Amino acid sequence: MVTASKPSKNLTDLGFHFDLNPKFASTFYDKLAVIYLEVVMPKLYSAEFRREACERMLAGEAVLDLAKEFSIGYSTLYRWKRQALVEIGQAPGTKRVEADALARARRRIKELEDELTLVKAASKLFEEASHDPKASTRW
Repeated sequence: MVTASKPSKNLTDLGFHFDLNPKFASTFYDKLAVIYLEVVMPKLYSAEFRREACERMLAGEAVLDLAKEFSIGYSTLYRWKRQALVEIGQAPGTKRVEADALARARRRIKELEDELTLVKAASKLFEEASHDPKASTRW
């Protein structure tokens, strides 16, 4: 009977063997943190490439065939196809132009809300320090 075991979190169990000298310990952990935090960024495709792929998908070519031909993930192509159908009005959803305008409007609303918060805070300061302008300045 085979039992599954939890992956080890100990570096020596993973094949790493090292003798940490105290003066090099911080350098080792810094390098280890950099290795651990490596991130693969998504590949950006040109608008022309995307447009060509969408046209071919909408013309009836199989998504999996195009994925092999272009060396691109099929899930990416399906996402592009779904957005292309939204853009031409054959599927429900938000068009990119509308989404951009909506994002701009939301940013502007956020800016105005922040500005309003500052104005309210400033007005409270003036209310607390207010005094009668016709009152005497003498003690």
